Amino acid sequence: MVDALPIPLLEMDDQLIEESEQLLQDIESSRLSEDERSKRSRSERQSRQRRQANLERMREQVKTLQWIVKHADEVQEAETTQSATQLVDPDTARVQSFLQRSLVLTRKARKLKHEESQMRRLMREHELAQKLLRSWVEPPKKSPWELDIDVWNGLSAVHFKPWTMDDCVEVMKASLEMIHDLSQNKEFVSSGCEFMGWTDRRRVDIETSTLHFSFSKSFANCDTQSVFENYWDMHYTAEKLCQHMLGWSNKLHVELLQKVSDDICIFRRDVQYPGIDTRFHTVYIMFRLRSPKGFIHCIRTIPTSLTRETLDPEGGWMNNFHWTMMDYLPDPVTGDLTGSRVTFSGLISSPSIVFVNRWMMELAVTVIRAESSFVSPMFLCP
Repeated sequence: MVDALPIPLLEMDDQLIEESEQLLQDIESSRLSEDERSKRSRSERQSRQRRQANLERMREQVKTLQWIVKHADEVQEAETTQSATQLVDPDTARVQSFLQRSLVLTRKARKLKHEESQMRRLMREHELAQKLLRSWVEPPKKSPWELDIDVWNGLSAVHFKPWTMDDCVEVMKASLEMIHDLSQNKEFVSSGCEFMGWTDRRRVDIETSTLHFSFSKSFANCDTQSVFENYWDMHYTAEKLCQHMLGWSNKLHVELLQKVSDDICIFRRDVQYPGIDTRFHTVYIMFRLRSPKGFIHCIRTIPTSLTRETLDPEGGWMNNFHWTMMDYLPDPVTGDLTGSRVTFSGLISSPSIVFVNRWMMELAVTVIRAESSFVSPMFLCP
């Protein structure tokens, strides 16, 4: 029994030694792990502290930048610099410098915009002054029609020879005789119908390119004398003639050459109708008389040296002779002269049959337009 014990005891010692060594290794290993963990913890704690410090510094920088931006338009540059002294890191210093330069440039840009606005205003004033000076120095541009009117007026002033009262009376007597003869003429034709109350009588002489016409209408409750005076005044200006009789589509020039008396005048008229290239000229005498029944208004072309001097390549001279009779019309019940009978008659001749044919169509419109202006408004007239 004694000899068998040593071998197992020796074996147990070796195992114990191995286990002890393993235990020592584990203890040493655990000790190293704890050092690493503590070192890692210290490193993480330091990282958190650095991050927190950076975040805090960034918050302070943001607050400072917000303050600078908010007060950029209100504070002086020195104050801005003083308020930003806490920005000490390079990046913030560059931002501060950029903001300061931006503030300076913004003020300069604002000043330049104000100066630009002032310069533009001065330029506008200068342009207006130049236009005003040009309008004083340079003649205004005129249309070809207005330039022709200037030429005609100049020729009239040079070549027209005033008429005497005897010359006028002679023409007036001849006109009254012709009016009487034409009123007795039975060769007129009529359409046989009435248009707006007007009856017509017309005759065209193809050989002489002459149109004979007559339109008549009766009006109740019409002030004959007042209508006649307004009708007389209308013939003094082209504007009134276009408005009340001829229409605005025509180009018309009327020039008073001579006022012989309150009842006798001599005019020149130049007209161009739409669609006709020819411009028509005429010099005529206009007179008015009181008749036993009412009033007579007469226009008749007269011979004058002005005709030969002003004939242009695109123009032609026309002869017209027309008259308007406004007779008092008694009331059928009381017999008082409260109404009026208007007769518009005459003849128009021209080398151009186109002009005569045009007037055949326009005469009806002319009398209706005149009625609307001087007697009572009508819906067909402008």
